[in-house]
Amino acid sequence: MSFISFRALGRDIVERFTDMDGKEPKPGDLIQVFRGILYKHWAVYVGLGNVVHFGADGSAPGSSLVPASGQKSGVVMEKLKDVVNGDKWKINNYLDKKYKPRCTNEIVKDACKLVGSGLEYDVLNYNCEHFATELRYGKPESRQAYEARAGFLEGVLEATGAIIAVAAVAVIGIMKS
Repeated sequence: MSFISFRALGRDIVERFTDMDGKEPKPGDLIQVFRGILYKHWAVYVGLGNVVHFGADGSAPGSSLVPASGQKSGVVMEKLKDVVNGDKWKINNYLDKKYKPRCTNEIVKDACKLVGSGLEYDVLNYNCEHFATELRYGKPESRQAYEARAGFLEGVLEATGAIIAVAAVAVIGIMKS
């Protein structure tokens, strides 16, 4: 993963970015940034080293703090290298086999139009991954929200099973006495 700048007369003229797999992003690509073990931040690459992403209002540039659910959150355009901020990242258009990507020009135009707008953040129903996939495919989808729901339900079912088992033992104990 690297960021290479070529400078002329003190100005960046070409910036090249490669992800952890050595691939360069193209406009319209989904960018997945690995923020620790449990969280992945998502953005849409719009070209010239920039991404558009959805995150907490008032956070520092490059930050992708997770807003509280129901909080209005800002759509911002920033340099990919600032958003990545030293974390691992990759191009991940993981729904391309499930949905046909929208036209690249439309993805970029719509992403740029949303910059500066405030959207309501919901960790399970509309997060940064929903935002990015909606721009690319026209359908908001989040694998990490799906996995979080599935994990929660699994935990509820395990707890429910334990409660039923304890209740059954209690009932058997009462019936024996």
